[in-house]
Amino acid sequence: MACALAGELKCKDGRTNRFKVEAENNLRSIIGGVKKLSAEISVVLTELVEEEKSAGSGERVRMR
Repeated sequence: MACALAGELKCKDGRTNRFKVEAENNLRSIIGGVKKLSAEISVVLTELVEEEKSAGSGERVRMR
């Protein structure tokens, strides 16, 4: 039996990215699916960070 892992990333500008990874119904496959899902989301988040950096006006965000 197969299952699916799914996630959704909603951006500030209203865009939505949906992710779905198929896995078998066992722990090893589900863990592999979570790792794959994490990697796919990481790619999108990295792209968003780069977009934010290039769109910025040179302002620095002050950390508290």
